[in-house]
Amino acid sequence: MVERVVTPVGASSGRASSISRVVAKEAANGRVFASVACWRTKKGRRAGETTPAVFVSSLEVEERFRRRGVARALVEEVETMGREDFSAEWVTLSVNKTNVVALQTYERLGFTIDEDEDGGLVRVLMDPLRLVQHRMSKPISESA
Repeated sequence: MVERVVTPVGASSGRASSISRVVAKEAANGRVFASVACWRTKKGRRAGETTPAVFVSSLEVEERFRRRGVARALVEEVETMGREDFSAEWVTLSVNKTNVVALQTYERLGFTIDEDEDGGLVRVLMDPLRLVQHRMSKPISESA
C-alpha cells in the first residue's frame, strides 16, 4: 500500500512550506518498508526561466523489497502528487555520482542527467555539490 504523508515545515516563521513523504507499507501490519521525501521547487530550463517541479529526496527501499517495482510505485505517486497538487511539470533529484545502483534505478525510471551538468567553473562555484552529485530530472506526463 502506497500512502502520502504531508508535514508542514516553517509554519512558525510565517513561511510555511511542506515536505511530503510517500511511503509503502506492508498490508499485514502497516509497517513502512519504503519511503521518499519530496517538496515543491522550480527547475531552470534556460537562463532566467523556471518551471514548477517536485524535488525527490531520500528514496529508500528495504533490501528484501527491492526489485519488485516499489521504487517505481513511489516515484509514480510523487509524479501524480506533483501534477495534481503542485502543477509541476518536472521531477528532479540529486544523486551521488558514485552510487551506480541508484543511477541505474533512476535511469530505468526515466530520469536523465541534466544537460547543463558540466556547466563549467561558475556552476561549480555556485553549487559545489555538482562535483560529487548528478542533477537528474524527468518530465511529468499528463497521465502519470
